[in-house]
Amino acid sequence: MTVRCRADDVRHLRSAVDSSASAPARVVVLVGDLAGPELAQVEARLLELVGHDRWPVVLDLSRVSLLSAAGVRMVLRIARTLAGSGRANRVVAADGVVRRVLRAARADDVVEIDNTVEAAEDALRGRRVVGDGPDVPTEQLAEDIADLRTKLAVRPLVAQALGLLQERYRLPDADADAAQALLRDASQALNVRLVEVAATVLKLPRPTSANGSRWLTGSLRPRQPDLGFAVRRHHGRATEAVLDGAAQRCLSAAEADAADAWLVQPDAMLRMAAHTGLPRVYVDHFERAALAEAACAVVLRTRQRVVVPDVGDDPIFAGTLTEGIVLAAGFHALQSTPVRDPDDGRVLVVLSTLHHTIGHTPAAVECATLDHIAGATARWLRWQHDDTLLAAAEHCHSLATGG
Repeated sequence: MTVRCRADDVRHLRSAVDSSASAPARVVVLVGDLAGPELAQVEARLLELVGHDRWPVVLDLSRVSLLSAAGVRMVLRIARTLAGSGRANRVVAADGVVRRVLRAARADDVVEIDNTVEAAEDALRGRRVVGDGPDVPTEQLAEDIADLRTKLAVRPLVAQALGLLQERYRLPDADADAAQALLRDASQALNVRLVEVAATVLKLPRPTSANGSRWLTGSLRPRQPDLGFAVRRHHGRATEAVLDGAAQRCLSAAEADAADAWLVQPDAMLRMAAHTGLPRVYVDHFERAALAEAACAVVLRTRQRVVVPDVGDDPIFAGTLTEGIVLAAGFHALQSTPVRDPDDGRVLVVLSTLHHTIGHTPAAVECATLDHIAGATARWLRWQHDDTLLAAAEHCHSLATGG
């Protein structure tokens, strides 16, 4: 369905012509100027016209002659409203003044922008959703909406950090990319997300000097917490060294035959980051596995310890490939303990111990020791993450001041 309206005269809004069932989206064509006090009326009428069903929406600005800052804000509010109701949406703006305005406002960080309606429709075509409107693959649509919501939440924070850096280091107003470059370089140098660097810069106190001296010293750079167990020299691989120390300590505390530490990855997979006492064939098999059928998956879901006294007779392992691998390696009992983030409780690492003997169940004192190891590991991982963000903020300061 296509809806055409004159942006500079809300009285001339009219519904269109094409409601072909094969159309992948509702197309809204705006004509004229997106500026002036009537924008609120245009926005309300536009949302009324696109309806409340589940059709994706294409907002065509290719016939808009003037796009003010208020007009840009209107476009972003519409994107936010549609995304909030679970509807994919795209904007059409051919190369020209309107496209440059959108780019300068970083609107393309928030909503996808295409050169033509056909390109926008091609991006949406073929995805089917059950219900009113076209059928869209729900997984793809959910991914699109989640991505848009994330962009909408992140953009104001990053924009605020850019403004702060521009003011703090007297970056030229005409060079809008200078502050962005500081955040981007720090993000890449320390391998952390740009939005996290932005949030860190915003929450820290202003540097006492802008002449290139170090910014984050003393109490602004907390000391590394005590782990309470030995850590080998790591040669730049601190996380793996700490997890190796944690696995070794768990092995001793549980009087186990083997132990391992699984690090949760950004994609929610698990990587075996450290191990001791495991046969090579076991390690090779699970080098990049998530143990999705077994104990680790339950730990990730419940955030609680899992105890399996008999691998061969436990529903967690029943009928899985993991059961065969664990039993073939000679292990018949195991436990998996979560290492939870002190701030939000999400699982960062899973520490497991394995026993050759059937029926081993950890006693209360053993569980308490495992929890203590997990807590110390969690505090260290939180400190490392925060310290890396502080280093990224220091990197920004150093680049800006020539330090």
